[in-house]
Amino acid sequence: MSWETAVAALEFLLEESGGIQDMTILFFGGEPMLRMDLIREFVPHALRQAKDAKKRLQFSMTTNGTLLTEPNARFLRDWRIKYLISIDGLAEDHDRNRRFPNGRGSWNEIV
Repeated sequence: MSWETAVAALEFLLEESGGIQDMTILFFGGEPMLRMDLIREFVPHALRQAKDAKKRLQFSMTTNGTLLTEPNARFLRDWRIKYLISIDGLAEDHDRNRRFPNGRGSWNEIV
């Protein structure tokens, strides 16, 4: 997602949410952590915009966990972003569907 699309979606949410004051933005689909650069910039921006609109935002994320590095984990903690790691069952089932570009399964690294 581009910065422009993210900002447009936020503006739409804030304008069309009417009297709803508490909202959650969920980062999911594909692998959101591939765009941590965007997320790191977007979260503080979105919180400022929400505060100006007298709204409260929370964030959550669904990730496959392969990019959950120490810096990314710290960012999620510091900005109170809840996250869920998706695993496709037991190791054999998961690795059949969730492979790294080199063909290696991701189960062991995630767990």
